[in-house]
Amino acid sequence: MFYPFLFTDGKLLSAMRAVSPITYADQVKAPVFLMLGNGDLRVPHSQGLEYFRALKAMGKDVRVNIYDDCHPLSKTPINVDVAINAALFFHNILKEGNAP
Repeated sequence: MFYPFLFTDGKLLSAMRAVSPITYADQVKAPVFLMLGNGDLRVPHSQGLEYFRALKAMGKDVRVNIYDDCHPLSKTPINVDVAINAALFFHNILKEGNAP
């Protein structure tokens, strides 16, 4: 979740907004598959969900999986699940002819 009241410097806020993926969500053309860790200390999974909802609201092809893991999704069973789901995602996108 974004809390603009925490920022008093308008330049910093503008710079952060300029590099935020959600700023450019309307320009997304390729299918998107987000894999989020609910224990991520670098990027809270709530930001990924916000991005997911924004893309979905714009009618973009977007999917999301949430894992009980941290940023790198490195727990062995989760890492295996990520690899399988990523392969299936690409297989389905290429099979459906939805690749950009």
